[in-house]
Amino acid sequence: MIVSNTNKVTPGDDDMEGENDGNVNRDMGTDTKADRDALTNGDRMKDPKVFLNTLWSKIKDNLLFTLTLLAVLFGLILGVIIQQCVTPYSTDLVVVLLKFPGELLLRMLKCVILPLVVASVITGLGAINAKSCGKIGGVAVAYYITTTVMASILGLCLVSIIKPGAGEERAWWGRRE
Repeated sequence: MIVSNTNKVTPGDDDMEGENDGNVNRDMGTDTKADRDALTNGDRMKDPKVFLNTLWSKIKDNLLFTLTLLAVLFGLILGVIIQQCVTPYSTDLVVVLLKFPGELLLRMLKCVILPLVVASVITGLGAINAKSCGKIGGVAVAYYITTTVMASILGLCLVSIIKPGAGEERAWWGRRE
């Protein structure tokens, strides 16, 4: 590479790499081989255009995750703002109106759970052969019966130890006279 007195790299002399690569024309802003090599090696993140293009491509590759994360952050910020604005003026009507969408969502989710579970079980059973299905079904029934008996015994033991409601004043429908 031939370098003149003004530190300009002469065009067409790229065949002699490694010689005076540090001398780059910073005055004229010309694109030199040293500039291109710096961008292709480890210094590419220093260039804002390259960095933004790389960042945008990563965001596009993970668009669903990015949008979900942004929606969660937006909901969090909106919830904090609404809580700070509404709390001093909260009335029963405001509480009911703000609680309604959450209850609606939870009820819709409860309606969807059973069909999803049944469809998953049917799909799983359809994917295995009959012999394996019988073994798995037997294990599932045994597991269900065992856990039900254990939960019943645990519940009866805890109720006899803790005695919930003992010593409490009875409600109006069971009040002694």
